[in-house]
Order: sequence, then C-alpha cells, then structure tokens
Amino acid sequence: MVMRNPGRKDPKECEWPAALREATGTPFAVTRLAGVGGPGSFRVEGPRATVIYKRGVPPRELAWYRRCAPHAAGLAAAGCRTAPLVASGHDPDPWLALGWAGPPLPRERWGTPLVLAALASWHRAAALWEGPLGDAYPFAWDDGLTRDALEVLAAPDRLAVRDGWGRAAEEAQRELFAPPGHAIHGDPNPTNWLLAADAEESPLVLVDWARSGRAHAAVDVAIALPGLPTHDRAAEAAQWYLHARPDLRERDGRAWTRWILLAKLWSVVEFLAMATRGALSQEARSAVAFLREDLPGWSNQQAGR
Repeated sequence: MVMRNPGRKDPKECEWPAALREATGTPFAVTRLAGVGGPGSFRVEGPRATVIYKRGVPPRELAWYRRCAPHAAGLAAAGCRTAPLVASGHDPDPWLALGWAGPPLPRERWGTPLVLAALASWHRAAALWEGPLGDAYPFAWDDGLTRDALEVLAAPDRLAVRDGWGRAAEEAQRELFAPPGHAIHGDPNPTNWLLAADAEESPLVLVDWARSGRAHAAVDVAIALPGLPTHDRAAEAAQWYLHARPDLRERDGRAWTRWILLAKLWSVVEFLAMATRGALSQEARSAVAFLREDLPGWSNQQAGR
C-alpha cells in the first residue's frame, strides 16, 4: 500500500490485508498518522471497528504484541494499558492492527507526574511484558552514532561538542547501557502516550513498542520529557519517578538527575544520526532545525556540571 500524502485518503486507493478487512469491515475512511520513521501508520475506520494499522513493523514489535496480548488483563490490573492487538501478519512484511485506544495526550500533560507514574507502573510490571534478550533493541552509543549525528551540525558546533560527546558516550555505555539493565519501553516520548477512551478516569495508554529492550530506566524517563530539559526539570522528574518507584534500590536523586540528562543527550544524538541515515519521516525532520540551533549549547552546559 502506498500513501502519497499525509491526511485522509480514499480507502478505495488502498489494498488491505484480509485479516484487517475482516476486523474493520470495508474501510470507509483512512488517515495517515505522523511519526518519526518507518513506512507509516494509519487510522482505518470501518463499520465493525476502528484500528491503527502499522505496516513494515520491526519483528521485535510484532513479537511483543503477540507475546503480551494474553497478559492484557494482568497488565491493566497493574496500571499498564496499551493498544489491544486486533490482527497481525506477514504479507509480505510484518504488520499490526491495533485497537484504537484513545486520543493523544494533551500537550499540557506531557512529562507530568501522571506520565512518570504510569511509566513507573510499566517498569514495575516488567515480568509481564519484557521479551527474550534476543529481541531487545540494541541500546548503545558508539563512534558511528556520534559521527553521523555530528554531520547534522554546523562545523563550529561540531568542534564545540565533539570532545564532550566522546566523554558522554563512554559514561553512557558504562552507566546506562551496561548489562543486565532494566526492561524499558525505549521510546515513551510524549506522542506515544494516549488517554484511554474507555475509562472514566482517563488512565494513560502507552503504545509503539518497536524499541523495547534493556537499559537503565532513566532512558525512558528522559525520553518521556519533552524538549531539552534544564537541570532543575530533570531533578524534578527524578523526584517524581522515584516517588512512584519505592521498590528501587538506587534512590540518589542527584545521580538520577545526571542519568536523565545523559540519557536525553544520547536520545537526541541518536535522533540526529537517524536524520543523517535517512531514517526520519518528513514530519519528524521539522525537529532537526530546532536541535541544530539549541543542542550544542545545551549539551555543553550539561557537560560542564
């Protein structure tokens, strides 16, 4: 299936997997959803159901939803909600059809205690959803990642951040990515949180499990925060998260603040590297200009602490 432009499309222009058509009935409306990368996700509305259709998904994501579908009730009881698996297949590439779970989280709720408490619930319930290590996303900060990210920056900025990023990469490998790590979502950015459509109290729904794996839990906390957080903002997030995780042994707020800022730096370096590698959608590329402008000063400020 090919969508030439984002937005609503005539469903007659599209070809659908038989299992998806059976779940929805003949689609009468299709809307392409914005995303960072990949072949695309679509809201497909039919007489029987509305689903989110994701094509070309990583095998890791397909396996995650299939493995966790039987544990949906247990996850919900633990305060963890995600979009239900409706159908899946390989024709020819892996695809998923997920039940429509609710509207996007409003911007004013991004990175709030509500989000971090929900994230903490997922981390506490990891035994119900983490997969085999062979399926894990390969979290790492190597020289290739730094090199590709630097390509996005202006030449003077490359020189300004190169040494600091080298030291940060060594610290990240040692403190964030060393095994065994925690089971994490890997990309709980604000756009991957929804408000549950079928609950009076509107609990949060976490979707898009293409990057699930093992690393320090601060990686998820950092990605859940919008933008480039200040030191005070990271310290506040550390406090909120630790309040929701009384089970953790590591409770030094200053250490958690440092880990969150380091993880945020890694995440934006990886994002810029994706831009160099042509792995970002057109919608996501709009953030690159902002990072080119603000990232060098922010990263040097954090390195100086």
